[in-house]
Amino acid sequence: MRRYADAIPDFDEVIRLAPNNTIGFLSYMYYWRGQAKYQLGQYVDAIADFDEVIRLDPNNATTNLPYTYYWRGQAKCQLRRYVDAIPDFDAAIHLDSNNTTNYLSYMYYWRGQAKCQLRRYVDAIPDFDAAIHLDSNNTTGFLLYMYYWRGQAKYQLGQYVDAIPDFDEVIRLAPNNITINLRLAYYWRGFAKKNLEHPDEAKQDFQIALQLASEAGDTRLIAQIEEEYSQS
Repeated sequence: MRRYADAIPDFDEVIRLAPNNTIGFLSYMYYWRGQAKYQLGQYVDAIADFDEVIRLDPNNATTNLPYTYYWRGQAKCQLRRYVDAIPDFDAAIHLDSNNTTNYLSYMYYWRGQAKCQLRRYVDAIPDFDAAIHLDSNNTTGFLLYMYYWRGQAKYQLGQYVDAIPDFDEVIRLAPNNITINLRLAYYWRGFAKKNLEHPDEAKQDFQIALQLASEAGDTRLIAQIEEEYSQS
């Protein structure tokens, strides 16, 4: 039902009644309260709850620790604390090396994302490789994002030839043209082709990106594409 705001007072009460962890369940309460806060965008407060989970269960007796590190890393990413987030994803990956949580592809993806935000593109690519390998059947529905960001990392490194197949995969996987990553994939594939001196193919990609941006009302991307045309 996703009634996160209503759930928090219940977790508050359980935590109040069992301050010494007498029921051996306290770390779960902090975890789920942190989850509720995360879903409400209360990232600072969520991090404090995840901190408590880690303090109460440092040896992963509850088997909840990989999730805790993952979601704490996610919360830090939402706060743009990318440097702080990476060690959390490191810990989550280490604890879940056999993918018992079925979250391992996400862990690699978000660590790659954090590295991209820090412009550590060389380091990010192996994370996206691992995420794509683990999710090759797209069971998460997240595969197009993994290809998009790997393509971005390659593009930023000047690896235009290698970036294009990743953007191709985004275009193949994007559902019904509804994702921003589809129009961005055409846009950046166009730039990759332009940098490889394939102007006609680049222009075709820019035109499709412009059409998709217009349909979505993406005024920022429209302005960027029109500026590109004006400089051509």
